[in-house]
Amino acid sequence: MNIDEDKCKFVTKNPNTFSAKYGVMGLTLGKELKTKLDKYCSDRSIVKSKLIKSLIEEYLNQKNI
Repeated sequence: MNIDEDKCKFVTKNPNTFSAKYGVMGLTLGKELKTKLDKYCSDRSIVKSKLIKSLIEEYLNQKNI
């Protein structure tokens, strides 16, 4: 999968954003996967929720949904 990581970079919090309005679904990743995700996002200054959204969008696009 090719994800545009620039779309996932950290930005300042805005209370009028969609995620502030609609929230982010809770995921139970387990300790190992969460640790990997935290490190990956931290190393690249990526917001986890934006990365997850991009991954889901890319997956659904590949499935032509």
